[in-house]
Amino acid sequence: MNFFYKLKKFLGNWTVLDQVAVSGGNFLLVAICAQRLSASNQGVLIYVISIYFFVLFLNISMYMSGASVLSAKKSSDENHIYFNVLAKMQIISGFLTSTLMLFLIIFLNDLYKWTLGSYEIIAIYMFLFFQQLSDYYRRSAYIFFEVKKAAISSFLIYVPRVLFLFLFLEDDPDVVYITMAITAIFPALYLAFLVFKNNIKIRSYTANLIEHIFFSRLLVVSAILSWVWSYLPLFFLGHFKGNESVAVVGSIRSLVNFANVFLEQLEISVAAHLPRVFVNESKSKLKKVVTKLISIGSTVWLIGMLAIYFYGSEILESILGVYYGQYENAFIFLWCSILAYFISRVVSIYARSMLNKRVEFVGGVTSVIVGLLGSPFLIIEYGINGAALSFVMIFIFSALAQLIYMRFCLMIKQ
Repeated sequence: MNFFYKLKKFLGNWTVLDQVAVSGGNFLLVAICAQRLSASNQGVLIYVISIYFFVLFLNISMYMSGASVLSAKKSSDENHIYFNVLAKMQIISGFLTSTLMLFLIIFLNDLYKWTLGSYEIIAIYMFLFFQQLSDYYRRSAYIFFEVKKAAISSFLIYVPRVLFLFLFLEDDPDVVYITMAITAIFPALYLAFLVFKNNIKIRSYTANLIEHIFFSRLLVVSAILSWVWSYLPLFFLGHFKGNESVAVVGSIRSLVNFANVFLEQLEISVAAHLPRVFVNESKSKLKKVVTKLISIGSTVWLIGMLAIYFYGSEILESILGVYYGQYENAFIFLWCSILAYFISRVVSIYARSMLNKRVEFVGGVTSVIVGLLGSPFLIIEYGINGAALSFVMIFIFSALAQLIYMRFCLMIKQ
């Protein structure tokens, strides 16, 4: 009885439902398109998603990261103004970044021979703009409203998107981009309605806006670094090996990231607890908690690895399509990368818990340097497997750099 009560409580959690809708929706989008689109068209879709994640990383760092901290210091009336001012800025910056990305897509369309038509490019532009506004509304609900609104917004976007593509998509990329744009419209329009209904002038909130910008400046730099090491290897791969290779690595990586949700939730659930352990107990106790966290995560990862080692090809064929079944080695390498990433993130959390804020920055810079120097060589030599290996290399060096930096800081203090 207790188990079913906990299960019901878990499933009834709006935060969980929101994460399921977003993570599941993004994964199913890639999986359905992998099944229906040609490898070349799927590669272009992976590029478009990568470009969207660049503007998403920027928006989170410019608006949400700062708002999540600064809103706690404000009254309800101040937060009402704060939300509207940031939303108005998001609409303006969303238009600007979408326009810049439009020119980038037109340039890449010629450089990489994507063969995108005018209708597809217009649909991608609409998707980039509307999805930014919809995502702002969803994430701001966690801070200014209630999680229920975020979950409802996510279901309005992702359920129709996935159902329509599942029912009607063939090898027609026009349908994909138009569907992505249309399904992002309604939360975006609702956000615009809220902003212009209140009609709060940005200049009336200048002082607090300056505080927000000052707080977020380094977060923006970190966001750019995060995107570079996360997605630049895909662009190297496309340049050297073509769109089909990008389709393979991007689609398998989407599957791996979806399966990695448990490790992410494990990391998130412990992250808030570790600083209290350090402050209230001791550094040795903190190490024990971190060691246990790595042990649990590694055990879960190992179970997944065994499944991939014995049934990797069958898993790829059943989820992504027959074409992808031959790339089980890339599947294994990408699965190894999430263990390296998990350990790197735990090291970052460990350092943050001891109030060392620079460790994550050191890890990010190291990841970018290693990615820029090592990825092209691995990709040229080993193609798809080289791109998958580059992610393993990036995360391993990131974790090592953070550990070395932490040891260096301890030596100075001594």
